[in-house]
Amino acid sequence: MIAPVVLFDVFGTLLDLDDEDTDFAVHQRFCEWLSYHGVFMRPEVSQRRFFEIIAATVARQTGEHPDCDITEVFLQLLSEAVRSRDCQPDKLVKEAAVTFRWLATRSLVEVSGMKDVLINVGTWARLGIASNTQRAYTEAELRRFDLLAPFEHIVFSSDVLARKPDPRVFDKAVDLFGTSRSRVIHVGDDLLDDIHGARRAGIRAVLLERSVAPKHPELRDLETADARVPDSHISMLPEVLRALAEDIA
Repeated sequence: MIAPVVLFDVFGTLLDLDDEDTDFAVHQRFCEWLSYHGVFMRPEVSQRRFFEIIAATVARQTGEHPDCDITEVFLQLLSEAVRSRDCQPDKLVKEAAVTFRWLATRSLVEVSGMKDVLINVGTWARLGIASNTQRAYTEAELRRFDLLAPFEHIVFSSDVLARKPDPRVFDKAVDLFGTSRSRVIHVGDDLLDDIHGARRAGIRAVLLERSVAPKHPELRDLETADARVPDSHISMLPEVLRALAEDIA
């Protein structure tokens, strides 16, 4: 029998992140770090150009919910800076992106109980990720918590230059798994991005209801998930997913 595919969102589902990339102190520390690598930029310039480049990059994309690849943003930022002769931006850009994210992160923790969910579901389903985030940031963040290995295929919005609820994130995941949409279930905590987005892509969706303030509460009565699991009962998630998977077998 062909195994079903279960996709997971990242932030709010696998990990909880609190970050602040607009903080001047973050750009100050980032510029200090850059100086150790032969790149010299004033913090106020870093802060201004970082967001200007993001805005310009996103504006070049198509669709309702465009995204960018943050490595391209950092590459341009580093290319505009004053550099020592031996500094090559293309060789520094990945490390620069991860360092900036680390400096901007106030807290990053696992969603309690989710690792056990992945172990359980991974015994009978193929696992994947469909998430609004940057590969340059989040591969390292998942690896930090030993949450990268369980997933066969991973699609971030930076890969397709579009953010959920744009169906392109889900379309790419379905293509990578080489399966039919009827055999895919998505798990996420956001009614707009995860539930509405999955339905737009023609796949089933399970809402992880967080005890924190819900995202897009105005959609609560408009977007019906195939199932809802409160995070206080997250251990029930494998059972709920198994029931949905058996229904589409």
